[in-house]
Amino acid sequence: MNIVFARIRIFLPLVLALLAPISLSAQSALSMSDPSILSKVVNSKTEVERCIILATPQSLAQAQEGLAHTKVIDEADKKALLEIIRGVGSILYPPAASPRAATGVQNAVRNGSDSQGAASASFSIDPTVESAHNGYSISLTQLVEASQGKIFAAPKGSQPSFLNEILPALAIFRSDDQEIARGALGYAERFSALADQQSVMPGLVQARYERLTGQPAFAYHSYQKLLDAYPDLWPARLELGIISLELSRPINALSFLEPLADLRAEDPAFLKPYSMALYRNGKLAEAEAFMNKALGLLPGSEDLNLMLAHIFMDRNNYQAAQPLIDGYGKKHPSDRLYLYLKTLLSKAQGRNDDAIKWARKALQACPDDPEIMILMAGVLFQGPESGHKEATSLCESALSFLAGAPATDETGLPLYNPLQIAMRQEAKNLAERYLLLSAYNRQDWYAAVDLLDKSAWAGLDKEVVATILRKSGRYAEALSFSRDWYSENPASEPAIEAYLRSLAASVSGTGLAAAGNTVSDGGFGILAPLGSTLNAQPMLLGLAIQLLSGSTSKEMRSYLYYLQGSLDADGDSAIDFYRKALIERADNIEAIAALAKAYADKNDKTKALFYIKQARMIGIADQQIEAQLAALEAKLVGPEVAVVR
Repeated sequence: MNIVFARIRIFLPLVLALLAPISLSAQSALSMSDPSILSKVVNSKTEVERCIILATPQSLAQAQEGLAHTKVIDEADKKALLEIIRGVGSILYPPAASPRAATGVQNAVRNGSDSQGAASASFSIDPTVESAHNGYSISLTQLVEASQGKIFAAPKGSQPSFLNEILPALAIFRSDDQEIARGALGYAERFSALADQQSVMPGLVQARYERLTGQPAFAYHSYQKLLDAYPDLWPARLELGIISLELSRPINALSFLEPLADLRAEDPAFLKPYSMALYRNGKLAEAEAFMNKALGLLPGSEDLNLMLAHIFMDRNNYQAAQPLIDGYGKKHPSDRLYLYLKTLLSKAQGRNDDAIKWARKALQACPDDPEIMILMAGVLFQGPESGHKEATSLCESALSFLAGAPATDETGLPLYNPLQIAMRQEAKNLAERYLLLSAYNRQDWYAAVDLLDKSAWAGLDKEVVATILRKSGRYAEALSFSRDWYSENPASEPAIEAYLRSLAASVSGTGLAAAGNTVSDGGFGILAPLGSTLNAQPMLLGLAIQLLSGSTSKEMRSYLYYLQGSLDADGDSAIDFYRKALIERADNIEAIAALAKAYADKNDKTKALFYIKQARMIGIADQQIEAQLAALEAKLVGPEVAVVR
């Protein structure tokens, strides 16, 4: 404050001169001996002052340009006006903050704040401006005070000046104090009532006041009105982006902020909301670069750190994500996103017990959150079977909630941002997939195929899809799907096996004709000789022999021998093939079960029961085979003995 008073003392003689009974209205130290020159000076200075009062980036640049070329304004006034331009610009359009100053804008986009505030450097008058004419000394002092968040009123009796009537209001941009805000608003409202004075300053002051007093919707309207009238008014654009984020409108936020990406590329007050807008719009790859840049200037920005951790988790960079997640959790242990990411991290690192612990904490904090329910279900499904019932219930509850959840509010605005929508859709897909795989593991084929019809097949294990279609009796679809899979990957043994199983099911079930007229081998020449009737078994047998002549794994050779046996009408020959299958793979349950049936057909009860026992000792995962063997055993020894065994 002493510095300010010192400056006032420097300018005091000039201020006192204003109070003397002087008839001049022009702010000039030139002699009045030449009225024509004086008229040019007044008009030129009036135009410069008008540009300063308008106070857009363009008008301030025009004022500066005019001063650079004018020859009718004396040097002292030029310097004073240039300093006023610099002062107004430094408050309304501050440059990007330095790394040190950036620490003062950590909370720039939190509720109730904005991108302008007391962190910016104070304005100080250039020492070379030794003496300014009359009213300019007051204007400069007002700017010095305003840059420190203080209002300096023009002394009573001083010469009227439009500049001096509005510059005190700029204090609102360097202060959060409510009294300062009300005083600044008063200046802005009085200035707005003046005739023939265009300026963005009153509108910016009003919008800033509305921000400080917790009226974001009104501030949004005020900034929008300013931006519509003055498209180069980037602070209004920036604030509209920030308010849009606060009002959960990230699409709007991005549309406001994107044009500033080059202009404010080094400004943390821009980088933080812009990276958040990109993130909430689901543009994670783009957001990452801007977040890293913002965090270089705002290293303590906790919310940005957690968002960046989410991006790292999304691309499986768990090592980079972990310290950011753990650091955030120390201060915000109940935060939803923190608990969500902590669960995913534990799950990804194979620590299932920890994952369950964190998932339960998340579910306790957000009991009705469908994404958290599905997160918990995924962890439970990954664990012991004892937790699968709870997991199924959670998935069903979450899907029911998602099916009935509205997408928009009463006004028609979306309730969720694009990232949230994408995450909800991903959670829905996961829940359907969990339930599908649960039905698959239970071998409930009709439930599985029903869920398959409701789910997106992309990303599902193709072997799972082919098995569900085949086991549920949808042979045509199973054959079509496995054919396409084999066409894409002709060297893949799982694809070959799925294709052969679908062919065999069609042949032994209702025949190839059931697959429709579109059955083909995709140009591989395999199905050409098979025909489309039940007489296709010999050709399918030939195909198995053809594949056996090539280089295949023991598992594949075992299946091919089993397939040959299942297609061979000669019981003894079939038994030989089943035995060959077991030589390749001793735990081939299908071949063992087939041997049991073959010996039962030959009335060799002892061998049939032996192979039934062998199958059970190895373990029968396929419920259909278990049921067939149970029925066969009951037939061989009687239902009472079979039950005892």
